[in-house]
Amino acid sequence: MNPNRAFDFRMRLGGGREGWTERARGVCLWMLICGTPLVVFLPATEQFVQPKYEWIALWTAALLALTAVRAARGTAVWLPVNPASAALAAWVVWRTASIAWAASPSLAWDDARRWLILALAVALCLDVIGDSRRRLVRLGWGLCAAAAVTAAWTLWEDFAGAFAPQWSHVVARLPDWRGRLSAGLGNTGHIADFLALAFVMNLMLCLYARRRYAWVAGAALTLSAAAMMVCWSAHSNAGLIVAALAAAVAFSRRYGLRGWRRRWRRLAALGALFVSVVVFYLTDHPLNPHRPSLLTEAFSSGRWLEGGSTRLAIWRPGLHMAMEHRWLGVGAGNFPYVFPSTVVESVQRDYPLYAGLYTNAAHNELLQSWCELGVVGVMLAILLIAVPLWMLAARRYEGGPVTFAIRLAMLGFLAAFAVHAQMNFNLQLPATSLWLVFVAALAGWMRDRGERVRDAPLGLEMDAGPFAIEAVALRMQKIRAVGLKANGATGAAILLALALAVGAAMIGGAGRRTLSDYHYWRARNAIQTLQSQGAAAPDAMSGARATALRDEVWRQFGLALAINPRHHDCRSAYVTFLMEQGRHAEALRQLDLVMRRLDSPELYDRRAFCRQKSGDAQGALEDWVTFYSRQPSARMARPEHFRAVMNAAMRPDRIDNNAPGAQPEHARPEKPS
Repeated sequence: MNPNRAFDFRMRLGGGREGWTERARGVCLWMLICGTPLVVFLPATEQFVQPKYEWIALWTAALLALTAVRAARGTAVWLPVNPASAALAAWVVWRTASIAWAASPSLAWDDARRWLILALAVALCLDVIGDSRRRLVRLGWGLCAAAAVTAAWTLWEDFAGAFAPQWSHVVARLPDWRGRLSAGLGNTGHIADFLALAFVMNLMLCLYARRRYAWVAGAALTLSAAAMMVCWSAHSNAGLIVAALAAAVAFSRRYGLRGWRRRWRRLAALGALFVSVVVFYLTDHPLNPHRPSLLTEAFSSGRWLEGGSTRLAIWRPGLHMAMEHRWLGVGAGNFPYVFPSTVVESVQRDYPLYAGLYTNAAHNELLQSWCELGVVGVMLAILLIAVPLWMLAARRYEGGPVTFAIRLAMLGFLAAFAVHAQMNFNLQLPATSLWLVFVAALAGWMRDRGERVRDAPLGLEMDAGPFAIEAVALRMQKIRAVGLKANGATGAAILLALALAVGAAMIGGAGRRTLSDYHYWRARNAIQTLQSQGAAAPDAMSGARATALRDEVWRQFGLALAINPRHHDCRSAYVTFLMEQGRHAEALRQLDLVMRRLDSPELYDRRAFCRQKSGDAQGALEDWVTFYSRQPSARMARPEHFRAVMNAAMRPDRIDNNAPGAQPEHARPEKPS
């Protein structure tokens, strides 16, 4: 059979003559791996990241139930045993164990839950793939389509913003054109990372597919190249260059010049398309949305000029935090919680505008792993990428053309990911995290598959009460996979009950968090309406109308926090609204709950004001001292109040309930995009 036929995307999703459960599991596999990058939930405050995590939980629960049905019927569910799966298991176990010493245990539990779901999803996906190389190729075509859709969406938003603003309904949150794209797409750096990770895979599809299908991958590559230019992410392009060089070296070592000559027409066509994309954005013509040139606009952007400063303002306190908690760290998911309280004098001196501000990640995965998980976490983060790379490199030239192309795609992914992880927070993002653990586990699967083809495997089976355990061993000593299935009606009932219980908990949690964020989104919209109408026509704003809007805000906040009490962003906005309504005692109670999961400086400013209004001048002074000591930009913005606080701190005998009394500048909820 022609090996290129494996790259034909017309094959059926389930493949072969399979039952309904196997076909349904194939659908779940596609929804997880190919559908996750495209998930956006617009009626929510968090439209891009959290919905993807809930999507993963939903389809993992469905896949778990279908796999349990399969195991209950007597077909084993297989779990690979190799260094890559061991590294992933150790990573997840250590993150879960960090709940015991985390600064905020609830944040650590949220992080552990996400990684447990990711590990479960990947284990189930590998069982669906089995020994089918064709399913891997079909997944490749699905990811090619996901990359093409993402790139086309990016280009549409870019052109709409320049030529048809009425078709773009996003609100820019950052100062240049990428701010508008970030509001519409989540983050331009994340989009560019995603496209770079899929680039080598799309290139393999273009080079190996039959001529009639190669144009599909070529179109996806062209769209991706244009979208990556628009996103203008330096680290994303650096990762792509490293991945392309690694793939080119491996390709040359296997095929030599003969391999390049056989594909020169396709390579020349791609090169011409890429050059045309570059010329389109770098020349001054009416269709260019970045006239006169994208280079001119990009290098004059404040984000480009301040990019290095913002990274250093994060990395220096991060390194200080890592040294303070070098052995165990502050707990998984706790970097954003501890970071604002980490005061470094050099940062306050050199970067006063950025010192003390909240950040969602360290923008360097090794540094964040050290801060959160200690020395062991750094080692596990390195192993998570190094072990799959080693397993791929050990047999990089084995197998036929299709197997080699799959290995090259995985090699390019891991090489790009290793570069991106030095400047971004890919392990904190759902799509890239899912892809990493999938590719890492798949690297072990590829090696095991080669061994099973080369060496005759030995099947072992033993009874364990209501279950039967199977194993595959090579050369009588290497166990490469362990399987579990029901052994009778009792085992089937236990498996189904466990799967249904775990799946129901996963779906219930995902629905609860999504519904809570939806009500928070409605509360923010009501606040926005109340403020905009009151500012536009204060006299025409009737008391009944204002009362109705305020009642709607109370109701939506109450529903959101009742459904998910851990939604600290919602509770923080609720505190702001309480303060605006003069309910300072209730705001203090809510602030205590917020600060169990969020420790940003503005919370101390708000608590100080509430304490002063409640008659606690000493407590207010302490909070304001903390606020100004962490955030030098606030001292520059409110110099008179800062001097009053410092004078009162030096003369505690002069403290009374009337000084200092500046109203804090609340961060009002942003306008939803």
